[in-house]
Amino acid sequence: MAAIFSLFLFFILFIVSLLIILSFIVRPRSVTIPIKFRHVFITGGSSGIGLALAHRAVSEGAKVSILARSTEKLAEAKRSIQLATGVEVATFSADVRDYDAVSKAIDESGPIDVLIVNQGVFIGKELEKQSPEEVKFMIDVNLTGSFNVIKAALPAMKAREGRGPASISLVSSQAGQAGIYGYTAYSASKFGLQGLAQALQQEVISDDIHVTLLFPPDTDTPGFEQELKKRPELTSIIAASSGSMKTKEVAKICFDGIKAGKFTVTCHFIGFLLSIASTGMSPQGSFWLALIEVIFGGLIRFVSLVFQWQWYKTIEKWSKEKQLLNVPHLACFPKISPFLHHSLFSTSNPSVFHSTSTRRALKSSSNSRIIKLQAVAETSSEIESSSVTEPTALTLRQICQGYVPEHILHRMEEIGFVFPTDIQREALPTLFTGRDCILHAQTGSGKTLTYLLLIFSLINPQRSSVQAVIVVPTRELGMQVTKVARMLAAKSEIDVKGCTVMALLDGGTLRRHKSWLKAEPPAILVATVASLCHMLEKHIFRIDSVRVLVVDEVDFLFYSSKQVGSVRKLLTSFSSCDKRQTVFASASIPQHKHFVHDCIQQKWTKRDVVHVHVSAIMPMPLCLLHRFVMCEKTNKHQVLLALLESDAPESAIIFVGEQSEKSKKAGNDPSTTLLMEFLKTSYKGSLEILLLEGDMNFNSRAASLTEIRQGGGFLLVSTDIAARGIDLPETTHIFNFDLPQTVTDYLHRAGRAGRKPFSDRKCIVANLITSEERFVLQRYENELMFSCEEMML
Repeated sequence: MAAIFSLFLFFILFIVSLLIILSFIVRPRSVTIPIKFRHVFITGGSSGIGLALAHRAVSEGAKVSILARSTEKLAEAKRSIQLATGVEVATFSADVRDYDAVSKAIDESGPIDVLIVNQGVFIGKELEKQSPEEVKFMIDVNLTGSFNVIKAALPAMKAREGRGPASISLVSSQAGQAGIYGYTAYSASKFGLQGLAQALQQEVISDDIHVTLLFPPDTDTPGFEQELKKRPELTSIIAASSGSMKTKEVAKICFDGIKAGKFTVTCHFIGFLLSIASTGMSPQGSFWLALIEVIFGGLIRFVSLVFQWQWYKTIEKWSKEKQLLNVPHLACFPKISPFLHHSLFSTSNPSVFHSTSTRRALKSSSNSRIIKLQAVAETSSEIESSSVTEPTALTLRQICQGYVPEHILHRMEEIGFVFPTDIQREALPTLFTGRDCILHAQTGSGKTLTYLLLIFSLINPQRSSVQAVIVVPTRELGMQVTKVARMLAAKSEIDVKGCTVMALLDGGTLRRHKSWLKAEPPAILVATVASLCHMLEKHIFRIDSVRVLVVDEVDFLFYSSKQVGSVRKLLTSFSSCDKRQTVFASASIPQHKHFVHDCIQQKWTKRDVVHVHVSAIMPMPLCLLHRFVMCEKTNKHQVLLALLESDAPESAIIFVGEQSEKSKKAGNDPSTTLLMEFLKTSYKGSLEILLLEGDMNFNSRAASLTEIRQGGGFLLVSTDIAARGIDLPETTHIFNFDLPQTVTDYLHRAGRAGRKPFSDRKCIVANLITSEERFVLQRYENELMFSCEEMML
């Protein structure tokens, strides 16, 4: 016992002695950087981490200036900060590669107290595949641009007198702490910042200027999609387990580190370990952290060797799998689209290329092996979305070749579907591998065609069974999906047997539907939740033959108190189908990470489900112009009439709130009916006035949509039943007679306009609001990142 006590005492004395020594030798001393009433200048401040840092600085009372290349993004950033905080920031447009332009902007902004050098670009490729111009571009922006900004700002920063300590912060990356496959040039540009920061700190410490080096991890920024598209396959495999952080979280940690005067700032434990492993001659202002570095440096070096071992093991395994794909007996594989290399690599969830031809090739080969894949949900921590995009000329046919039958492709082109939308380009290659998917893209983005092409790639028209089920929340959306499916399935000039599509949208009570399902089951069944549940309870058809289950507008079904129980029950009943592929689709999925987790836990999807999220930066089409008119409730009818006369829409949807239960019990007419009667007597225009609401019977609702699609302009008075999925491409105006109850409802209402993908016409979303509702609309503006202009009548 005495020996143990002596050993413990020796350890304590050693630690105390080491702390005393470190307290004398640690330099520079840590210092607090004040923020309030001081000038914070941020490069790359129009989006991502830079914009989040700007929000943070403004909220703490700083005078903020942001610099970026794009004037449009600067205007959007300025507007978003003003809407969120009520404070106006200064904006400057300049390319950091141009020293003169940067110097001019900094001179105009005035003396800087806190400089955050945040710009950056990423082009991920192996070095031998990267052009000298691409390498130079990254070095010029990430490294030389940082020199330009700091050099331009230093004279005025040094000349400050009596303004307290100043700060220069450089935003690096975890790729600036450890080199990773595919990041050769990028890592070099970020590693260079460490040498710059170390030397600069020695040069400016006598001027009370403190340097901070920030190492953000993968972050949910606008650079997310760009990095994911550009980095090589093996990079995605190595980075698959690193995870990502929210932009606001990263900005808070980074900003707190700047204020604390730290030289090195990391955002989580892995980053902290990396900082110690790669610290080298970096200064350390905290003698407690210096103690950890001294004592645990060797152990952390061992951990870094373990990481390196895993990486090289992954590289060896990947190389062998690549060689497997090149062996002669697998030459029958279809040519794999380069888009298959996006979001398809795994170290934890094995799966197999799931196309029919590939499965046959693997089964016929005695040497076949499983190719491990996993969706990657990584994000770029880089700045401003100025990364170079690689344009593609691939058509839908080229993406679908070898998966979708030729006659469907032929019919698809006859209808006019030639080039893919973003969601089709990103999701189809993943879907064709057999992975379950969550399609998350803005309204009018082509999600319906995406899952229909998957369905046609899997079903066999010769089989007499229900092979695909599409669940929809409303009859109107079901009618639309059925129409598109039947158009694709219709016989073209090529003489082949088409597949049958059945719409089950009336609650499942019609005998004809039951007889049809039993006697001659359709290949594709489009159904509402109630209809499908009824048929399953009556055992009208078997679910074990279903190969694809699609749930469209999944968020509406899950967040609707009337349908959530039935939906969960429905998905549970389908969970026993091991060979089933599941697709969820929606423009809005609140708390999507939690939803993905639920899908896996409840076994609604397989564990390797892929969340394909496109257009995450701007939730709504950019072709929409948002306006509002302030008026009293009693005056809304006249205001709407004035708007119809002044705007002269080609076709419009007027959204009215649902009638309350209290109003129904009182026997009052619904607002839709009252507005309809008013327009019929007061509106003098040529547009046909139509009504669509939930209380109408199925035939009346179908008749309204049929009249619309027969051509000619229309004024459709509707409740939110028309807000989900209905495609009326001629709609040029949306009038929110009553403001929607939630931000999601606003998103879907607005999404009924601007649905012509190749049209440059601007469409209008007009909101009739009272003064009490202005703050609600402002909240929608902040969450959906749009600006609403007031109209004066």
